Amino acid sequence: MAAVRRRGPAGQQRYFKRTKMFSALRLVVATTASCVMLFSTGLQAETLREALVATQKNSTAIKASRARLRSQMEGVEQARAPLRPQLNLVSSVNHRYPVPDALTASIELALDLLVYDGGTQQLAIQIEQANTSIAKQMVVQTEQAAYLETIRAYFGVLQNQQNLALELENQEIIQTQLNAARERFAVGEIARSEVDLVEARLAQIRSSVAQLRGQLSIARESYKLSTGQYPDQLETSQPQPEIPASLDDAMAIANRMHPAIQNAKLAVKIADLNIDRVRKAARSPKVTLRAAVGGNRLLTSGQSFEDTWSIQLGGQVPLYAGGLRSSHNRQAVANSDAARHELHRIAASVLADATNAWTQLDILDSIIAASREQVEYSRTAFEGVQVEANLGLRSTLDVLDAERDFREAQTRSTNAVLDRNIARYALLASIGQLTAGQLGL
Repeated sequence: MAAVRRRGPAGQQRYFKRTKMFSALRLVVATTASCVMLFSTGLQAETLREALVATQKNSTAIKASRARLRSQMEGVEQARAPLRPQLNLVSSVNHRYPVPDALTASIELALDLLVYDGGTQQLAIQIEQANTSIAKQMVVQTEQAAYLETIRAYFGVLQNQQNLALELENQEIIQTQLNAARERFAVGEIARSEVDLVEARLAQIRSSVAQLRGQLSIARESYKLSTGQYPDQLETSQPQPEIPASLDDAMAIANRMHPAIQNAKLAVKIADLNIDRVRKAARSPKVTLRAAVGGNRLLTSGQSFEDTWSIQLGGQVPLYAGGLRSSHNRQAVANSDAARHELHRIAASVLADATNAWTQLDILDSIIAASREQVEYSRTAFEGVQVEANLGLRSTLDVLDAERDFREAQTRSTNAVLDRNIARYALLASIGQLTAGQLGL
Protein backbone atom coordinates (compact mmCIF):
# COMPACT_ATOMS: atom_id res chain seq x y z
CA MET A 1 0.00 0.00 0.00
CA ALA A 2 1.39 3.36 -1.04
CA ALA A 3 2.30 5.77 1.72
CA VAL A 4 0.02 8.75 2.18
CA ARG A 5 1.72 12.00 1.28
CA ARG A 6 1.07 14.71 3.85
CA ARG A 7 1.27 18.33 2.86
CA GLY A 8 2.51 21.31 4.69
CA PRO A 9 0.46 24.38 5.65
CA ALA A 10 1.17 26.13 2.32
CA GLY A 11 0.09 23.10 0.34
CA GLN A 12 -3.06 22.67 2.45
CA GLN A 13 -3.96 26.31 1.88
CA ARG A 14 -3.67 25.86 -1.89
CA TYR A 15 -5.85 22.75 -1.79
CA PHE A 16 -8.51 24.43 0.28
CA LYS A 17 -8.58 27.23 -2.31
CA ARG A 18 -8.94 24.67 -5.10
CA THR A 19 -11.75 22.91 -3.21
CA LYS A 20 -13.62 26.19 -2.90
CA MET A 21 -12.98 26.84 -6.58
CA PHE A 22 -14.44 23.44 -7.56
CA SER A 23 -17.50 24.01 -5.39
CA ALA A 24 -18.00 27.49 -6.85
CA LEU A 25 -17.62 26.13 -10.38
CA ARG A 26 -20.24 23.43 -9.75
CA LEU A 27 -22.59 26.05 -8.36
CA VAL A 28 -22.07 28.36 -11.35
CA VAL A 29 -22.54 25.57 -13.92
CA ALA A 30 -25.66 24.22 -12.20
CA THR A 31 -27.14 27.69 -11.73
CA THR A 32 -26.44 28.67 -15.33
CA ALA A 33 -27.98 25.47 -16.68
CA SER A 34 -31.05 25.93 -14.48
CA CYS A 35 -31.46 29.57 -15.53
CA VAL A 36 -31.16 28.71 -19.21
CA MET A 37 -33.73 25.93 -18.84
CA LEU A 38 -36.17 28.09 -16.90
CA PHE A 39 -35.77 31.03 -19.29
CA SER A 40 -36.34 28.93 -22.40
CA THR A 41 -39.17 27.06 -20.72
CA GLY A 42 -40.90 30.29 -19.88
CA LEU A 43 -40.67 31.43 -23.48
CA GLN A 44 -41.57 28.50 -25.71
CA ALA A 45 -42.08 25.43 -23.54
CA GLU A 46 -44.08 22.66 -25.16
CA THR A 47 -46.35 20.93 -22.68
CA LEU A 48 -47.26 17.28 -22.60
CA ARG A 49 -50.85 18.16 -23.44
CA GLU A 50 -49.70 19.92 -26.62
CA ALA A 51 -47.69 16.85 -27.57
CA LEU A 52 -50.73 14.63 -27.06
CA VAL A 53 -52.89 16.96 -29.16
CA ALA A 54 -50.28 16.71 -31.93
CA THR A 55 -50.45 12.91 -31.63
CA GLN A 56 -54.22 13.00 -31.89
CA LYS A 57 -53.92 15.10 -35.04
CA ASN A 58 -50.98 13.41 -36.78
CA SER A 59 -50.96 9.75 -35.70
CA THR A 60 -51.44 7.48 -38.71
CA ALA A 61 -52.47 4.63 -36.41
CA ILE A 62 -55.34 6.71 -35.00
CA LYS A 63 -56.36 7.84 -38.50
CA ALA A 64 -56.38 4.23 -39.72
CA SER A 65 -58.51 3.05 -36.79
CA ARG A 66 -61.03 5.84 -37.40
CA ALA A 67 -61.19 4.91 -41.09
CA ARG A 68 -61.89 1.28 -40.11
CA LEU A 69 -64.69 2.53 -37.85
CA ARG A 70 -66.25 4.44 -40.74
CA SER A 71 -66.01 1.33 -42.89
CA GLN A 72 -67.70 -0.79 -40.23
CA MET A 73 -70.51 1.73 -39.84
CA GLU A 74 -71.33 1.12 -43.50
CA GLY A 75 -71.78 -2.54 -42.60
CA VAL A 76 -74.81 -1.59 -40.51
CA GLU A 77 -76.35 0.20 -43.50
CA GLN A 78 -75.63 -2.79 -45.69
CA ALA A 79 -77.37 -5.08 -43.21
CA ARG A 80 -80.45 -2.81 -43.19
CA ALA A 81 -80.66 -2.65 -46.99
CA PRO A 82 -82.38 -6.07 -47.55
CA LEU A 83 -85.31 -4.92 -45.39
CA ARG A 84 -85.94 -1.97 -47.68
CA PRO A 85 -87.67 -2.09 -51.10
CA GLN A 86 -85.41 -3.20 -53.95
CA LEU A 87 -86.12 -1.64 -57.35
CA ASN A 88 -84.55 -3.25 -60.43
CA LEU A 89 -84.84 -2.82 -64.18
CA VAL A 90 -84.62 -6.23 -65.88
CA SER A 91 -84.26 -6.70 -69.65
CA SER A 92 -83.49 -9.57 -72.00
CA VAL A 93 -83.37 -10.49 -75.71
CA ASN A 94 -84.64 -13.93 -76.84
CA HIS A 95 -84.68 -15.90 -80.07
CA ARG A 96 -86.68 -19.06 -80.45
CA TYR A 97 -85.75 -21.77 -82.92
CA PRO A 98 -86.94 -22.88 -85.44
CA VAL A 99 -89.62 -20.15 -85.44
CA PRO A 100 -88.68 -17.55 -88.08
CA ASP A 101 -88.56 -13.90 -87.13
CA ALA A 102 -88.92 -14.78 -83.45
CA LEU A 103 -86.38 -12.36 -82.05
CA THR A 104 -88.04 -10.64 -79.10
CA ALA A 105 -86.96 -8.20 -76.40
CA SER A 106 -88.49 -7.76 -72.98
CA ILE A 107 -88.09 -5.13 -70.29
CA GLU A 108 -89.51 -5.11 -66.79
CA LEU A 109 -89.43 -2.74 -63.82
CA ALA A 110 -89.57 -4.89 -60.67
CA LEU A 111 -90.09 -3.91 -57.05
CA ASP A 112 -89.09 -6.55 -54.46
CA LEU A 113 -89.82 -6.38 -50.74
CA LEU A 114 -88.85 -8.82 -48.00
CA VAL A 115 -92.03 -9.45 -46.04
CA TYR A 116 -90.92 -12.04 -43.50
CA ASP A 117 -87.76 -14.01 -42.72
CA GLY A 118 -88.30 -14.94 -39.07
CA GLY A 119 -86.13 -12.04 -37.83
CA THR A 120 -82.94 -13.32 -39.47
CA GLN A 121 -82.04 -10.00 -41.03
CA GLN A 122 -82.78 -8.07 -37.83
CA LEU A 123 -80.25 -10.28 -36.06
CA ALA A 124 -77.76 -9.54 -38.82
CA ILE A 125 -78.26 -5.82 -38.15
CA GLN A 126 -77.65 -6.33 -34.42
CA ILE A 127 -74.46 -8.23 -35.21
CA GLU A 128 -73.19 -5.39 -37.38
CA GLN A 129 -74.08 -2.87 -34.68
CA ALA A 130 -72.05 -4.89 -32.17
CA ASN A 131 -69.17 -4.99 -34.66
CA THR A 132 -69.41 -1.20 -34.88
CA SER A 133 -69.13 -0.99 -31.09
CA ILE A 134 -66.01 -3.15 -31.31
CA ALA A 135 -64.57 -0.79 -33.92
CA LYS A 136 -65.24 2.16 -31.60
CA GLN A 137 -63.44 0.42 -28.76
CA MET A 138 -60.56 -0.32 -31.11
CA VAL A 139 -60.29 3.41 -31.82
CA VAL A 140 -60.08 4.07 -28.07
CA GLN A 141 -57.50 1.32 -27.64
CA THR A 142 -55.42 2.65 -30.51
CA GLU A 143 -55.60 6.19 -29.13
CA GLN A 144 -54.47 5.01 -25.70
CA ALA A 145 -51.50 3.15 -27.19
CA ALA A 146 -50.54 6.23 -29.23
CA TYR A 147 -50.88 8.53 -26.20
CA LEU A 148 -48.72 6.26 -24.04
CA GLU A 149 -46.09 6.08 -26.78
CA THR A 150 -46.03 9.89 -26.93
CA ILE A 151 -45.79 10.16 -23.15
CA ARG A 152 -42.82 7.80 -23.10
CA ALA A 153 -41.19 9.72 -25.94
CA TYR A 154 -41.82 13.06 -24.20
CA PHE A 155 -40.28 12.01 -20.90
CA GLY A 156 -37.60 10.08 -22.78
CA VAL A 157 -36.43 13.32 -24.39
CA LEU A 158 -36.48 15.07 -21.01
CA GLN A 159 -34.58 12.21 -19.42
CA ASN A 160 -31.88 12.23 -22.05
CA GLN A 161 -31.62 16.02 -21.94
CA GLN A 162 -31.16 16.02 -18.17
CA ASN A 163 -28.70 13.13 -18.24
CA LEU A 164 -26.67 14.94 -20.90
CA ALA A 165 -26.76 18.19 -18.90
CA LEU A 166 -25.48 16.41 -15.78
CA GLU A 167 -22.71 14.71 -17.73
CA LEU A 168 -21.66 17.96 -19.41
CA GLU A 169 -21.53 19.61 -15.98
CA ASN A 170 -19.42 16.71 -14.73
CA GLN A 171 -17.13 17.09 -17.75
CA GLU A 172 -16.53 20.76 -16.91
CA ILE A 173 -15.70 19.89 -13.32
CA ILE A 174 -13.33 17.06 -14.25
CA GLN A 175 -11.66 19.32 -16.80
CA THR A 176 -11.05 21.87 -14.03
CA GLN A 177 -9.69 19.12 -11.80
CA LEU A 178 -7.38 18.02 -14.58
CA ASN A 179 -6.04 21.55 -14.99
CA ALA A 180 -5.44 21.74 -11.24
CA ALA A 181 -3.78 18.30 -11.23
CA ARG A 182 -1.41 19.38 -13.99
CA GLU A 183 -0.47 22.46 -11.98
CA ARG A 184 0.19 20.35 -8.90
CA PHE A 185 2.24 17.90 -10.92
CA ALA A 186 4.28 20.77 -12.37
CA VAL A 187 5.34 21.87 -8.86
CA GLY A 188 5.99 18.30 -7.74
CA GLU A 189 3.08 17.92 -5.34
CA ILE A 190 1.59 14.80 -6.98
CA ALA A 191 2.80 11.96 -9.12
CA ARG A 192 2.19 11.66 -12.84
CA SER A 193 -0.10 8.68 -12.26
CA GLU A 194 -2.64 10.91 -10.52
CA VAL A 195 -2.77 13.20 -13.55
CA ASP A 196 -3.25 10.16 -15.75
CA LEU A 197 -6.16 9.03 -13.57
CA VAL A 198 -7.94 12.36 -14.04
CA GLU A 199 -7.26 12.30 -17.79
CA ALA A 200 -8.64 8.77 -18.02
CA ARG A 201 -11.77 9.80 -16.15
CA LEU A 202 -12.21 12.80 -18.44
CA ALA A 203 -11.89 10.57 -21.52
CA GLN A 204 -14.50 8.25 -20.04
CA ILE A 205 -16.88 11.15 -19.50
CA ARG A 206 -16.35 12.42 -23.04
CA SER A 207 -17.28 8.98 -24.31
CA SER A 208 -20.37 9.03 -22.11
CA VAL A 209 -21.31 12.50 -23.44
CA ALA A 210 -21.06 11.23 -27.01
CA GLN A 211 -23.27 8.26 -26.14
CA LEU A 212 -25.83 10.47 -24.41
CA ARG A 213 -25.94 12.79 -27.42
CA GLY A 214 -26.72 9.80 -29.60
CA GLN A 215 -29.43 8.60 -27.21
CA LEU A 216 -30.96 12.08 -27.23
CA SER A 217 -31.05 12.03 -31.04
CA ILE A 218 -32.79 8.64 -30.93
CA ALA A 219 -35.29 9.98 -28.37
CA ARG A 220 -36.01 12.97 -30.61
CA GLU A 221 -36.75 10.65 -33.53
CA SER A 222 -39.11 8.61 -31.36
CA TYR A 223 -40.85 11.83 -30.38
CA LYS A 224 -41.25 12.84 -34.03
CA LEU A 225 -42.60 9.40 -34.90
CA SER A 226 -45.25 9.76 -32.19
CA THR A 227 -46.25 13.40 -32.70
CA GLY A 228 -45.26 14.19 -36.28
CA GLN A 229 -42.81 16.89 -35.21
CA TYR A 230 -39.45 17.25 -33.49
CA PRO A 231 -39.41 18.48 -29.88
CA ASP A 232 -38.39 22.06 -29.24
CA GLN A 233 -38.14 23.07 -25.60
CA LEU A 234 -40.19 20.71 -23.43
CA GLU A 235 -41.85 21.75 -20.22
CA THR A 236 -40.08 19.95 -17.35
CA SER A 237 -42.80 20.48 -14.76
CA GLN A 238 -45.97 18.57 -15.63
CA PRO A 239 -49.15 18.06 -13.59
CA GLN A 240 -49.52 14.51 -12.34
CA PRO A 241 -52.56 12.59 -13.60
CA GLU A 242 -55.11 11.35 -11.11
CA ILE A 243 -54.92 7.62 -10.46
CA PRO A 244 -57.22 5.27 -8.50
CA ALA A 245 -56.90 5.33 -4.72
CA SER A 246 -56.17 1.61 -4.44
CA LEU A 247 -55.33 -1.46 -6.45
CA ASP A 248 -58.85 -2.81 -5.94
CA ASP A 249 -60.31 0.37 -7.40
CA ALA A 250 -57.92 0.13 -10.35
CA MET A 251 -58.90 -3.46 -11.08
CA ALA A 252 -62.61 -2.63 -10.84
CA ILE A 253 -62.17 0.20 -13.35
CA ALA A 254 -60.17 -2.05 -15.67
CA ASN A 255 -62.82 -4.76 -15.57
CA ARG A 256 -65.51 -2.21 -16.34
CA MET A 257 -63.85 0.09 -18.88
CA HIS A 258 -60.82 -1.46 -20.55
CA PRO A 259 -61.39 -1.59 -24.34
CA ALA A 260 -59.97 -5.10 -24.67
CA ILE A 261 -62.41 -6.48 -22.09
CA GLN A 262 -65.30 -4.57 -23.64
CA ASN A 263 -64.44 -5.98 -27.06
CA ALA A 264 -64.25 -9.50 -25.66
CA LYS A 265 -67.71 -9.08 -24.11
CA LEU A 266 -69.04 -7.78 -27.43
CA ALA A 267 -67.49 -10.79 -29.19
CA VAL A 268 -69.47 -13.09 -26.88
CA LYS A 269 -72.64 -11.12 -27.67
CA ILE A 270 -71.99 -11.40 -31.40
CA ALA A 271 -71.41 -15.15 -31.13
CA ASP A 272 -74.72 -15.63 -29.29
CA LEU A 273 -76.58 -13.47 -31.83
CA ASN A 274 -75.05 -15.50 -34.63
CA ILE A 275 -76.35 -18.72 -33.05
CA ASP A 276 -79.88 -17.27 -33.09
CA ARG A 277 -79.44 -16.03 -36.67
CA VAL A 278 -78.27 -19.43 -37.92
CA ARG A 279 -81.11 -21.25 -36.17
CA LYS A 280 -83.79 -18.85 -37.44
CA ALA A 281 -82.42 -19.08 -40.98
CA ALA A 282 -82.56 -22.87 -40.75
CA ARG A 283 -86.22 -23.12 -39.75
CA SER A 284 -87.99 -19.87 -40.66
CA PRO A 285 -89.84 -19.42 -43.96
CA LYS A 286 -88.93 -16.50 -46.16
CA VAL A 287 -91.73 -14.51 -47.76
CA THR A 288 -91.17 -11.88 -50.47
CA LEU A 289 -93.48 -9.58 -52.40
CA ARG A 290 -92.76 -8.68 -56.01
CA ALA A 291 -94.55 -6.14 -58.19
CA ALA A 292 -93.53 -5.73 -61.82
CA VAL A 293 -94.59 -3.89 -64.93
CA GLY A 294 -93.11 -4.34 -68.40
CA GLY A 295 -93.59 -5.43 -71.95
CA ASN A 296 -92.29 -7.56 -74.85
CA ARG A 297 -91.53 -6.40 -78.38
CA LEU A 298 -90.91 -8.33 -81.60
CA LEU A 299 -87.66 -6.85 -82.88
CA THR A 300 -88.01 -8.02 -86.48
CA SER A 301 -91.16 -5.95 -87.03
CA GLY A 302 -90.95 -3.54 -84.11
CA GLN A 303 -94.41 -4.61 -83.06
CA SER A 304 -95.28 -4.67 -79.40
CA PHE A 305 -97.35 -7.75 -78.84
CA GLU A 306 -97.53 -7.92 -75.03
CA ASP A 307 -97.62 -5.44 -72.15
CA THR A 308 -97.59 -6.97 -68.67
CA TRP A 309 -97.91 -6.15 -65.03
CA SER A 310 -97.88 -8.51 -62.13
CA ILE A 311 -97.95 -8.81 -58.35
CA GLN A 312 -96.40 -11.91 -56.83
CA LEU A 313 -96.23 -13.09 -53.23
CA GLY A 314 -93.72 -15.89 -52.88
CA GLY A 315 -92.56 -18.03 -50.01
CA GLN A 316 -89.69 -20.42 -49.34
CA VAL A 317 -89.54 -22.95 -46.49
CA PRO A 318 -86.21 -24.66 -45.73
CA LEU A 319 -86.54 -28.45 -45.59
CA TYR A 320 -83.20 -30.05 -46.27
CA ALA A 321 -79.81 -28.64 -47.35
CA GLY A 322 -77.54 -31.65 -47.18
CA GLY A 323 -76.53 -31.04 -43.54
CA LEU A 324 -75.31 -27.51 -44.23
CA ARG A 325 -77.61 -25.85 -41.70
CA SER A 326 -76.70 -28.27 -38.93
CA SER A 327 -73.03 -27.66 -39.63
CA HIS A 328 -73.56 -23.90 -39.45
CA ASN A 329 -75.28 -24.32 -36.09
CA ARG A 330 -72.47 -26.43 -34.64
CA GLN A 331 -69.92 -23.94 -35.93
CA ALA A 332 -71.79 -21.02 -34.32
CA VAL A 333 -71.94 -22.81 -30.96
CA ALA A 334 -68.21 -23.57 -31.10
CA ASN A 335 -67.45 -19.94 -31.89
CA SER A 336 -69.54 -18.88 -28.90
CA ASP A 337 -67.57 -21.20 -26.60
CA ALA A 338 -64.30 -19.86 -27.97
CA ALA A 339 -65.43 -16.25 -27.43
CA ARG A 340 -66.23 -16.96 -23.78
CA HIS A 341 -62.86 -18.59 -23.18
CA GLU A 342 -61.17 -15.64 -24.88
CA LEU A 343 -63.08 -13.22 -22.62
CA HIS A 344 -61.72 -14.98 -19.52
CA ARG A 345 -58.20 -14.94 -20.94
CA ILE A 346 -58.27 -11.27 -21.88
CA ALA A 347 -59.80 -10.22 -18.55
CA ALA A 348 -57.11 -12.11 -16.63
CA SER A 349 -54.38 -10.58 -18.79
CA VAL A 350 -55.71 -7.03 -18.36
CA LEU A 351 -56.03 -7.39 -14.59
CA ALA A 352 -52.51 -8.83 -14.40
CA ASP A 353 -51.19 -5.85 -16.38
CA ALA A 354 -53.01 -3.46 -14.04
CA THR A 355 -51.51 -5.21 -11.01
CA ASN A 356 -48.03 -5.05 -12.52
CA ALA A 357 -48.43 -1.34 -13.33
CA TRP A 358 -49.55 -0.62 -9.77
CA THR A 359 -46.63 -2.61 -8.35
CA GLN A 360 -44.19 -0.82 -10.64
CA LEU A 361 -45.48 2.51 -9.38
CA ASP A 362 -44.93 1.41 -5.78
CA ILE A 363 -41.41 0.28 -6.64
CA LEU A 364 -40.56 3.62 -8.24
CA ASP A 365 -41.89 5.52 -5.21
CA SER A 366 -39.51 3.51 -3.03
CA ILE A 367 -36.63 4.02 -5.47
CA ILE A 368 -37.19 7.79 -5.49
CA ALA A 369 -37.17 8.00 -1.70
CA ALA A 370 -34.01 5.89 -1.49
CA SER A 371 -32.26 7.71 -4.35
CA ARG A 372 -32.86 11.09 -2.74
CA GLU A 373 -31.21 9.85 0.43
CA GLN A 374 -28.38 8.45 -1.67
CA VAL A 375 -27.87 11.84 -3.33
CA GLU A 376 -27.59 13.57 0.04
CA TYR A 377 -25.24 10.99 1.53
CA SER A 378 -23.07 10.79 -1.60
CA ARG A 379 -22.84 14.59 -1.72
CA THR A 380 -21.72 14.67 1.91
CA ALA A 381 -19.26 11.85 1.25
CA PHE A 382 -17.85 13.61 -1.80
CA GLU A 383 -17.31 16.85 0.07
CA GLY A 384 -15.69 14.94 2.93
CA VAL A 385 -13.34 13.08 0.59
CA GLN A 386 -12.31 16.40 -0.96
CA VAL A 387 -11.44 17.79 2.46
CA GLU A 388 -9.51 14.64 3.37
CA ALA A 389 -7.65 14.78 0.07
CA ASN A 390 -6.60 18.33 0.83
CA LEU A 391 -5.17 17.06 4.10
CA GLY A 392 -3.29 14.33 2.29
CA LEU A 393 -5.50 11.55 3.63
CA ARG A 394 -7.12 10.66 0.30
CA SER A 395 -5.81 10.13 -3.20
CA THR A 396 -6.99 11.65 -6.46
CA LEU A 397 -8.65 8.33 -7.31
CA ASP A 398 -10.72 8.53 -4.12
CA VAL A 399 -11.92 12.01 -5.10
CA LEU A 400 -12.79 10.84 -8.61
CA ASP A 401 -14.67 7.81 -7.31
CA ALA A 402 -16.64 9.94 -4.85
CA GLU A 403 -17.43 12.42 -7.62
CA ARG A 404 -18.66 9.61 -9.87
CA ASP A 405 -20.83 8.10 -7.11
CA PHE A 406 -22.40 11.50 -6.51
CA ARG A 407 -23.14 12.06 -10.21
CA GLU A 408 -24.56 8.57 -10.65
CA ALA A 409 -26.83 9.11 -7.64
CA GLN A 410 -28.07 12.36 -9.16
CA THR A 411 -28.76 10.64 -12.48
CA ARG A 412 -30.62 7.75 -10.84
CA SER A 413 -32.74 10.16 -8.80
CA THR A 414 -33.65 12.24 -11.86
CA ASN A 415 -34.44 9.19 -13.98
CA ALA A 416 -36.55 7.63 -11.24
CA VAL A 417 -38.75 10.72 -11.04
CA LEU A 418 -39.33 10.72 -14.79
CA ASP A 419 -39.94 6.96 -14.78
CA ARG A 420 -42.58 7.45 -12.11
CA ASN A 421 -44.33 10.02 -14.30
CA ILE A 422 -44.44 7.50 -17.12
CA ALA A 423 -45.60 4.77 -14.73
CA ARG A 424 -48.62 6.80 -13.63
CA TYR A 425 -49.76 7.17 -17.23
CA ALA A 426 -48.97 3.51 -17.90
CA LEU A 427 -51.24 2.58 -15.00
CA LEU A 428 -54.06 4.61 -16.54
CA ALA A 429 -53.48 2.86 -19.88
CA SER A 430 -53.56 -0.56 -18.20
CA ILE A 431 -57.06 0.13 -16.80
CA GLY A 432 -58.43 1.81 -19.93
CA GLN A 433 -58.37 5.36 -18.53
CA LEU A 434 -55.74 6.96 -20.78
CA THR A 435 -58.44 8.52 -22.94
CA ALA A 436 -58.80 11.95 -24.54
CA GLY A 437 -61.47 12.86 -22.00
CA GLN A 438 -59.36 11.76 -19.06
CA LEU A 439 -56.37 13.70 -20.39
CA GLY A 440 -58.44 16.81 -21.11
CA LEU A 441 -57.68 16.83 -24.83
